Amino acid sequence: MLVKKFEAPSIQEALDTVKRELGPDAIILKTRRNRSRFGLLSKNSIEITAAVSEKQVKKMEVVEKRLNKESLEGIRKLPPKRQSRLYDEIMDKYLSREKIKDELKSGDYFKGRAIQRFIDIKDEPEKPNTFNLRSVLDRLQKKTISTVDIAAEVKKQSEIAKSKEERIQSGMNELKALYSNIKLNEEVKVLENSLPVQANAVESENVNTGKEKQDSKETDKISETYRMAQRHLVINGIESKFATPLVEDAFSRLKEKDNDDAMMDEVAHSLMNNVVVDRLITAGSASQSIICFVGPTGVGKTTTVAKLAGDILKKKLGKVGLINLDWQKAGAHEQIEAYSKIFNLPFRSVSSVDEFKDAIDDFSAIDYVLVDTAGYTHQDEEAINELNTILSNVNGVRRVLVVPATIRDQELYAVGKRFASMKPEGLVFSKLDESLTYGTIYNFSRVQKLPIYYFTTGQKVPDDLEEASKERLAALIMEF
Repeated sequence: MLVKKFEAPSIQEALDTVKRELGPDAIILKTRRNRSRFGLLSKNSIEITAAVSEKQVKKMEVVEKRLNKESLEGIRKLPPKRQSRLYDEIMDKYLSREKIKDELKSGDYFKGRAIQRFIDIKDEPEKPNTFNLRSVLDRLQKKTISTVDIAAEVKKQSEIAKSKEERIQSGMNELKALYSNIKLNEEVKVLENSLPVQANAVESENVNTGKEKQDSKETDKISETYRMAQRHLVINGIESKFATPLVEDAFSRLKEKDNDDAMMDEVAHSLMNNVVVDRLITAGSASQSIICFVGPTGVGKTTTVAKLAGDILKKKLGKVGLINLDWQKAGAHEQIEAYSKIFNLPFRSVSSVDEFKDAIDDFSAIDYVLVDTAGYTHQDEEAINELNTILSNVNGVRRVLVVPATIRDQELYAVGKRFASMKPEGLVFSKLDESLTYGTIYNFSRVQKLPIYYFTTGQKVPDDLEEASKERLAALIMEF
């Protein structure tokens, strides 16, 4: 067991350090608040004592050596449970490959597999066929054999023939099983040295035919690898019109055309190369940011605004103010107002252009003004146009479209088409925790040609808000 102490200005920074150095499986043993000095110059810090098993430390070291910096940073941004599961999967693959390598080096891999070159197999001497039809008929005429004896002899000969056929089929099945279990390059190289001998012995008169069959099998395997990758994308929600170019791009870079694992890795890279993510909030911005969140009803705009406000405060990026913009429903501001009280933030509820302008003037010293709006169905064109008119009368309002990851592509496309008049500059995908597949995120971002800013993954404020990343989306779609 490895036990270490970590000290940082805040609990979040201390936890991040624990996670980075000891991995997601670390156990928190003790937390303590320290005060380094007294009086006005006193400074608080958090001390965390954490522990992790030696096995987990070794696992983390092995995994991190095999990941590039970008992938490693992407994994570290994931929740601890997801991160731990990824570490286990990568470690299992590594141990499996190392075991096969060791067995190949020592020769143990082929023990118990009953591999024997056909050229070394000695033919058994042919046993004379004692069953002669003419002899049986002669004996039957002379009444030296009965019909019962004939039936018994026929049954015996049938069983002998059946036994031979079963032995041949069993041998063929063993060979097929051996072929299907060979995937690593080292195994292929070993088999390449022995298979030609087998092939020459078995089909010495049909060398060309055998080569054609082998080529055909390799082509089938390559085709299956291609289809497997495309099938995986479609099952996980990627539309065929997007899945095909992704698979073609990945396949063009693939060195081993029949390697399923390598193919899935390349598809993940293709996904990351074709999706656009961006940062909505940037530290040190010189000008005020007025950000309005729009979208259909029930997608979680209000909680998204609250989560973002809490995230800005936690990261100390600037001052935050909240505005509720709704001219149709009385009392609609109550939820966002409650969040403003929790975070001790300035709040305004407005329902017209003039009130909106006044609120912006009141918040002139605020760095980030987050505007929550009412939800409208994509069919409520009049209400959407009214909201657009109000926003257009205030300069510099950025619009962000919030959509759920749980609805079908066609419904999302209808939402995007209706809210296109508002000219959103980016997307937030909500309810990832309620979705079973995530291909719609990729489809919609490609159709809208907009960057993704955030994912929301639950109801906790502000914790269940993630900055979108290419690695995270690829991991969701590829089920890494």
